[in-house]
Amino acid sequence: DYYLTCLCISLQKLVHNFFEVDPINRAKYEVVLIYFPGISDAQKEQVIQSAQSSLVHVTIQWHPFPSLLHMPYCSLLKRLGDKPQYQTTCMNWVWNRNFFFMIVFRAQAQFMMPILQQYRYIWTLDSDMFILSPITCDVFAVMKQFNLAMAFYSATDDPLGCPMEGLGTEMMKWAKMNNINTCWAERLPVQSTHNGAFIVHDMKMFTSDVYMSLARYFIKTGGIWIHRWSEQNLWPWVIELLAPGRSHQFGGLNLTHKFLTSPLWVDRIKFSMDDDALCQQLTP
Repeated sequence: DYYLTCLCISLQKLVHNFFEVDPINRAKYEVVLIYFPGISDAQKEQVIQSAQSSLVHVTIQWHPFPSLLHMPYCSLLKRLGDKPQYQTTCMNWVWNRNFFFMIVFRAQAQFMMPILQQYRYIWTLDSDMFILSPITCDVFAVMKQFNLAMAFYSATDDPLGCPMEGLGTEMMKWAKMNNINTCWAERLPVQSTHNGAFIVHDMKMFTSDVYMSLARYFIKTGGIWIHRWSEQNLWPWVIELLAPGRSHQFGGLNLTHKFLTSPLWVDRIKFSMDDDALCQQLTP
């Protein structure tokens, strides 16, 4: 299976290039694998073996992908069985329906999971995101010391050529309905995207009532299915509306993700390979 193979390689590289870099201090961190039902015990064992290390014990927790039937979907969407039907205006790609439910999961459902709510920060990695060189900087320490709400590795103003029709209008509408200051958000380019294959969240903010209100509104507009809005397009609005100045783009990371090999992404990714300024300021 392609994704199982990717997961094993990705996890192996995470262990080698993050946990083993500082095994004493990083052994306290845990890996939570969110999986779809149907994975066999043999496949789980294959994943566990990929995380074996002689330098550090990596704790792995397994949790099934949650049901999304209770999410606040747009009442105007037709239903196909128990799942909303969709029609997207972004015609550059053919979108699998499960992709849209992944967006719903990342925009809100993941922050509602008790297994993740026990942590102050969560670092989300796609199963096909590969860390190619040691990360000497502790991403969680950076989040804590600099009081960040979010950190990411790359950004773009042209997400796969999909026009973000109406997203800015809806975000500003929600802000005004909730008396949120919009002065920072007014400068945001319409197509802004913080790529989600490697992203760190402060759970204190992303489990807050105000964020949950924004996430529910985002999902209920139906823009995910109609225009292919994604959680990656939501993140810049979250920062500018709820936590201006509290995001960071990591630099100095040697990573690769499957989308980076696509011609559509050439010259569109804002990916910093400079040494990270905040990492250099970390207090030992």
